[in-house]
Amino acid sequence: MIVRLLRALTVGTFLVFALGAQAQSPNLPKRWYVGAGGGASFYDDAEFTGTSLAGTVSADLDTGYIGNVSIGAYLDDIRVFRLEFEGLYTSTDVNGVSGATTQSAAGTVSNTAAMFNALYDVRTGTDWTPYFGIGIGYSLVDVDSFTTPAGNTTLLNDNDGVFAWQIKAGVAYQFSPSWSVNVNYRFFNAENPSFIDTTGGSVNGDPIRSHNAEVGFRFHF
Repeated sequence: MIVRLLRALTVGTFLVFALGAQAQSPNLPKRWYVGAGGGASFYDDAEFTGTSLAGTVSADLDTGYIGNVSIGAYLDDIRVFRLEFEGLYTSTDVNGVSGATTQSAAGTVSNTAAMFNALYDVRTGTDWTPYFGIGIGYSLVDVDSFTTPAGNTTLLNDNDGVFAWQIKAGVAYQFSPSWSVNVNYRFFNAENPSFIDTTGGSVNGDPIRSHNAEVGFRFHF
């Protein structure tokens, strides 16, 4: 997973740097901005515990995808500190489960989240701006048609809203005061969702975590 993440980040970084190889002087962005982006999502295995699952099972999750939209504003004239409201959606397929035995499985795991982010831009005196930040918010974790092949048994088909937090870091290239493009890494964590299984029993999940490599743009106004 780490190798795939590094490859995706390397390709995205190369594309952004290639677009701005001739940058000579900084263009400070306008105060407000809207943004959008997307990329690849690499989920950690997800563990679920419940009596209908005969204890704890670990779901092997495929590489998925992420999309996001945001609106934000700089708080200072030198455009260093910014606050941002962000909506994001990320989804992946269930590839298999392991517990007492390992077997194939089907279904999807997704997060629909609303996040409030605080970010810091590192001004370099060029049009290239590294940045990093943290965010907190709410995520609706949806486990859809989590099914094992034995008897085509659906174990889970439910969702739960939980507290979420994230860490972001990346680099932006400022084409003009109105436009910038960026690549970034995002670690996303949705805390301990709980579900009702198809028999009416309770299922507790460990935190749902993903590593995300993204490319996006911002329009400043």
